[in-house]
Amino acid sequence: MRLKLTICVYFIFSFIYADTPDYLGEVEGKIKLSANTQERGSISWLIENGTRVKKGDVVGRLDNKRITESLERDQDYLDKLNDDKETLLKDFIESKNKLDLDVRQITLERDLARVDWEIKKLGVYGVPLSRYKASISNAEIDLSKAQTKFNRSETLFKKDLEEKRSYEQAQIDVKIAKINLNIKKIKLSIKKKLFKNEEEKARINLDIKNVILKRTIKGRELNLQGLKFNIKNKEEAIINQIDKVEKRKLSLKNHEIFSPVDGIAKHGKKHGRILKVGARVGQGFAVVYILNINIKKIIIDVHEKFILKYKNGDKAIIKGIDSEATVIGKVFKIGNAPRDKNEKLGPVGRKKGGLSGITVFEVEINFIDLEQSWTPGLKVKVKLP
Repeated sequence: MRLKLTICVYFIFSFIYADTPDYLGEVEGKIKLSANTQERGSISWLIENGTRVKKGDVVGRLDNKRITESLERDQDYLDKLNDDKETLLKDFIESKNKLDLDVRQITLERDLARVDWEIKKLGVYGVPLSRYKASISNAEIDLSKAQTKFNRSETLFKKDLEEKRSYEQAQIDVKIAKINLNIKKIKLSIKKKLFKNEEEKARINLDIKNVILKRTIKGRELNLQGLKFNIKNKEEAIINQIDKVEKRKLSLKNHEIFSPVDGIAKHGKKHGRILKVGARVGQGFAVVYILNINIKKIIIDVHEKFILKYKNGDKAIIKGIDSEATVIGKVFKIGNAPRDKNEKLGPVGRKKGGLSGITVFEVEINFIDLEQSWTPGLKVKVKLP
């Protein structure tokens, strides 16, 4: 039904426009947005000219070999930093456990040394010497008894009331009691010195254990502090490296050129020449243009003798040169700057050929192409009323 309607419209307009010439033109996108580079470099890939794309599709790519290699190196170094950090954390935990065990062991040894010192100290002043002190007391009592007996014997002997042998025996008993008392005192003195030496040794040993414990605790703190410092340095290095990797990734992403809208991709130009793979471009360069896929336009050159016949809004018949397809469009804009028909710039900015002597005006024809059957670049004929 649509085909029949299009054919009917074509024949009606053909009859109306029979006395007007056909104008040659080329289908273009009405709205053209550029897909620009974010970095400078050489083009390594371009989407095929005329390809239909969606917003966000990659339409071109700059050579990213160097940035890819740099990213791989940076990522490898980041992985190494993370591995180093894990190793340091493991060493920290193991060292802490070992050092805590050492501190507990030395603390136990210190406590045992303290108990030993307390026992030795009690030996000097306490129960272990009481037996020796008791024996001295007994020896003193024995001496006192012997002395009393001797005094009585001496009194009786002087009065000739006791035999000389008994008197001498009493005298000997006093001497023996004195000797026994002195022996007991000497033994007590020796034991006191012995216990004092033991107590001194125990106290010195306790002091040594205290010093060792303090040094161990201090060494533990310094060791753990050093490990914490190394871990912190690794964490800072990891943060810096992550930032570096992210910048590399962003730079790598910036080497890709994305379509800003849905449409038809058309290669840009540099110095009048269509861009190709290998061309070097600067930052912000329009590598690809995206043409609106629904609204199309055609620019035609209209002879000066016909230009006053037309106005904006006039209908136009558009027909493909190599096909029977036809569509109806409208005059959108009529140029007001006359020029020679041959006055067009070539690829390097020079005029093509010589002047023809024919004055023309540019006229823009717009039409809607919802079915996307009129591809940009398609050669067409345009007939105006």
